Amino acid sequence: YERLDMYSSMMVVQDPKSGDILAMVGKKINKNGNLTDFDIGNFTTQYAVGSSVKGGTLLAGYQNKAIQVGQEMIDEPLHFQDGGTKRSYFNKDGQVRINDSEALMHSSNVYMFKTALKMAGLAYSNNIPLPSDVSVPGPKLRK
Repeated sequence: YERLDMYSSMMVVQDPKSGDILAMVGKKINKNGNLTDFDIGNFTTQYAVGSSVKGGTLLAGYQNKAIQVGQEMIDEPLHFQDGGTKRSYFNKDGQVRINDSEALMHSSNVYMFKTALKMAGLAYSNNIPLPSDVSVPGPKLRK
């Protein structure tokens, strides 16, 4: 575990409507290799969020009616006008039809990008320009 720097894990469960914290739990592996409680790690440690926000991205998509539960999308490399390319690690070059559950299971970056574009009122097309004005979708997501 030391080599991977994976010695602790925390989880917070919130009410999606109010933001109230319903539960917090944490565990860590101590120097002796034993699993111990580490609930306090929820607010005393920090990490790059990574794929942990993907569930929140889907929830925001559902709540804003950008996507529906079970909706399928094509996971494929996304090419943007600025020359940027975004892809999923599980599918770097092909086209794979996946639904929301599979997107979480495979940690699909593309499904999340397409969901975010839909929340901004856009549909993906090859070499699409990304919007520079976030004044409309920004406040909508912060309601």
